[in-house]
Amino acid sequence: MNHLLASISLLAALASQASAQCFESSFGTLLGVGDDTLLALQPMNLTFPMPAGGVAASYTHAQANTNGNIYLTNGLASGGAATGYSTNATTMLTNLRGVAASPPRIACYWRDLNMLALNSGGVYYNNTIPGKFVITWKNAVAYGQTAPIFTVQAQLFATGEVRMFYANFTNTTITPMCGVSVGNAVGSSASLPVVLNAGGNSSSNGLMYQSFSVLNTFNLQNKAISFLPNALGGYDQSVSSCIPASATNYGSGCNTASATAYQNFPANTVNLANAKVKLSPNSVGGYDFTSGIGTNFVHTLPGLAMADDTVATLVLPIGFNYPGGVTSSLTICSNGYIWMQPNVLADFTPTNAELFSNPARICPMWCDAVPDALHDVYAEVDAVNSKAYVTWSNVPIFGGVGGNCDLQTEFNLVTGEIEIRYGAVTCGNTSIAGWTTGSAGPSVVDAGNQSMIAGGFRTTSSEVNPLSLAVAPAPVLGSVITYTTTNITASSILSALVVSFGGFDPGVSLTALGAPGCSQFVDLSLGNTSVYFGFPTVTSLLTIPNNSSFAGMILYNQSIALDLSANALGILASNGVKLFLQGF
Repeated sequence: MNHLLASISLLAALASQASAQCFESSFGTLLGVGDDTLLALQPMNLTFPMPAGGVAASYTHAQANTNGNIYLTNGLASGGAATGYSTNATTMLTNLRGVAASPPRIACYWRDLNMLALNSGGVYYNNTIPGKFVITWKNAVAYGQTAPIFTVQAQLFATGEVRMFYANFTNTTITPMCGVSVGNAVGSSASLPVVLNAGGNSSSNGLMYQSFSVLNTFNLQNKAISFLPNALGGYDQSVSSCIPASATNYGSGCNTASATAYQNFPANTVNLANAKVKLSPNSVGGYDFTSGIGTNFVHTLPGLAMADDTVATLVLPIGFNYPGGVTSSLTICSNGYIWMQPNVLADFTPTNAELFSNPARICPMWCDAVPDALHDVYAEVDAVNSKAYVTWSNVPIFGGVGGNCDLQTEFNLVTGEIEIRYGAVTCGNTSIAGWTTGSAGPSVVDAGNQSMIAGGFRTTSSEVNPLSLAVAPAPVLGSVITYTTTNITASSILSALVVSFGGFDPGVSLTALGAPGCSQFVDLSLGNTSVYFGFPTVTSLLTIPNNSSFAGMILYNQSIALDLSANALGILASNGVKLFLQGF
């Protein structure tokens, strides 16, 4: 099944749920392309009232030029200019006001634009929508430039309201005029501009504008600007967001398996004080993380006399088995971690990338610690009990940022267990706690932050990415989008894509139902499901209707796979994807 036809039917049935649109996606009929062209006069199929002061009380026809401006008339040619733009703000104000007996003008984005067929550009009009007339400058570029390519639109309503819309990439490197004027030289040559992006502006005559006369100051991208006639004989102006179509991932899929487990701690957020974390070898070649139960070992040997960013070695009487290897010695770094094999690196910058790419190590609290004569690192073997101990005794943190590395790590040389016992540990810098096989094992899968203090998770010998869903391109009205589900297990009987008008963010945990780590991100009661076969990747297509009533609609999406061997529920679930439908 390559097309989600049933989903389109569902869209049509629930179109009334869509929020107010921004761009009118039905651009209508092409008026023309090119540079500096005054286009043919068109009937608006409505009577458009304007404040007093112009040459008429209302207008029935519009004549646009290729430079982002519209002139209004009652059926005669406007006499408007094909150009009329200037880099001088005073000149632009004069042109917006016009001279005596000149017609009104709607300056959506009045500047030297080029509407190139090469860019599928052009000026369009739509006079078929009851009570609304639309002019769109589609895929415009500034004259002499090739990018950005952008779209702006003006909508005129039978109520006298004017709305202007600006797409995300609307050019900031030129100096447009944006505003409305009843023409006829209304206002004065000293009339002050307003700040359209602020909204809340009001006038007592039919002139309101902003001249972006300084380069790189245009700030109306993704905005809708409204001019509404008021009782004063002018306009009230407002602004609202006009968000483009988007596909946003949220949550995460399940079935992740990783040989690495970690927790990131931003500065001053370490929550491991007086906690105990135990790592026990498990049946899948990794560690199970639980709460520890041991008691502190008191060292009888002197400290290692370590300095800043140094390493030291503890030789073991027998080999210590760990996931991915066995070692006869531990390499201790002053910065709160222990290499499982000989290593000279004393890394003091804890990052996930370095954790994943370097060899196997246990990180009780990887931070930039600085041992000194009073606060040292201790290492000792208890041969009688076949255990080894490494202790950071209140070692301060580098840079005077506060905190101390106060913890002990126990290695059971017989069982392979590791236990970390924390004291009053804090860190004024970033830090990481966890375990990794690193570059000594396969390519590391990032399973995300785990709570060391809570435990209840495990590492494995394998690296398995979670079931994942991606959607591209952005769901613009009239476009075709592709759903791609990846990491479907070979043991999956089938997979399914759910498209719904309701969703859960954050998701609803399925752990209690027998699918640990999995979450439900879509409302099944408001959804439509399509079933697919195959692994590890399947794709499906959805055509977004070119219907402006869908603008602003949100769809929630999630993939699932039926794998009876995965967990007790027999279900794997992907991340969620939230689609925001829009005309641009």
